[in-house]
Amino acid sequence: MDSNDRVGFIRFNHNVYVVFELSERGKNHVYLRYSIQASKESFKTGGETAFFSAIFEGLKLFKNAGISYL
Repeated sequence: MDSNDRVGFIRFNHNVYVVFELSERGKNHVYLRYSIQASKESFKTGGETAFFSAIFEGLKLFKNAGISYL
């Protein structure tokens, strides 16, 4: 990834959690790395998944950031 690329992180199992919205990697790489690591340690797997809800949340992140995805 380039420093001006944007990254967002959504985790999900039976619920969907937006860990962080789209932001530029270069300006926030320490925060982004820490947020992903902290989320990974606190996330429990198992049960059903909310895959389609997670996709919908991802599309909302694009819309909120003003990015056209279609």
